[in-house]
Amino acid sequence: MKVFISYRRSDSVDIAGRLADRLADKLGLSNVFLDAASLAGGASWPQAINEEVEQCDVMLAVIGPNWSKAADDHGRRRIDHPDDWVRREIETALQKNIPVIPVLVSDTSMPAAAALPESLRDLANKQAAQIRSGPDFHSDSDRLIEALMRLGSKVELEAKVLEEVRVFVSHSTLDRKWVEAEVVKTLNRKGIHANSAKSDWVHDEVYWAIFNRPSKIVTVIMDECNLWDFHIRIPRLQHIDFRRKLDEARKTLLRVFGRG
Repeated sequence: MKVFISYRRSDSVDIAGRLADRLADKLGLSNVFLDAASLAGGASWPQAINEEVEQCDVMLAVIGPNWSKAADDHGRRRIDHPDDWVRREIETALQKNIPVIPVLVSDTSMPAAAALPESLRDLANKQAAQIRSGPDFHSDSDRLIEALMRLGSKVELEAKVLEEVRVFVSHSTLDRKWVEAEVVKTLNRKGIHANSAKSDWVHDEVYWAIFNRPSKIVTVIMDECNLWDFHIRIPRLQHIDFRRKLDEARKTLLRVFGRG
């Protein structure tokens, strides 16, 4: 199990570091990510952070008394900035359906949904864990680790159940980058093997599927198009529209394979 620890330096750097060390003892150093301490020298920060979030099995959002109150030089809350890294980390995890556990430290209460940006309001509905400092740190962190181990067992079990699922993604070579980012990664994260090999035979692939596996076709719409241009049956099949609400489209895609 890979754990990503999200925290605000001006809020909870000390206890986040202690928690990372504690988790590394139980899960292994390579399975715990704590920003700069886990990045290789010369790594691109935005790219590396995004990749680590997408690859983790669970995110711990460490929330202290200044997590939502921290302000920039102009007195504006950092959490309200779309480019705030703490916000971006949690947003990415929520969008990718990665489990997020709020970890409340320093006797902090869970922020109300109304006090959070709209993209983070679902965080307020998550079951939180409490980590106290001092002599209670070890017992609290042990309970959190036990919860993570139970979650890890569930993740492994789900992966085994789905290990025989195979998906062929037919797409234009020109759309490969988008397909890899939105379709393949979404499926792979849930243990579904998706084959998206380069191909210039899209029409042949679609026609073969229509005549041989008509009940196994799902149309994914990434841009404005006329479905009738592909085949007369395509508009009548189930389709998933990625043009607007990406988060909902990803959830719908996973529900097709029983992972919604």
